Amino acid sequence: MIVSIARQSVILKCLRKRSVMLGNYEFYYGAGFSSLCFGVSYDFTDKPKELNEQIKRNLEGIETNNPEEKYLIKMLLDFRPTDEYNDQMKELFEMGLNEHNPWQVNI
Repeated sequence: MIVSIARQSVILKCLRKRSVMLGNYEFYYGAGFSSLCFGVSYDFTDKPKELNEQIKRNLEGIETNNPEEKYLIKMLLDFRPTDEYNDQMKELFEMGLNEHNPWQVNI
């Protein structure tokens, strides 16, 4: 898996406000990015279903005027993770958490 593809996918979906998260790779990037955007903390070493519960507890009720951030919240809250988990997901979480160019895609 090329991690930059998962990042670009999440950003493009938020910019276009279309589609849903398709897998745990996008989910982990989105979780890290949401941590950066909203100042919430997650334990990214948790397995997908546990991280999903953390996200639901932390993002329910968060209000933002940014339409891309609203869509990110929607995608994260609607996502149903599988049990798949590996080190690239940790890398994607950290990539989102340390995002320097939010909402920009280089194709």
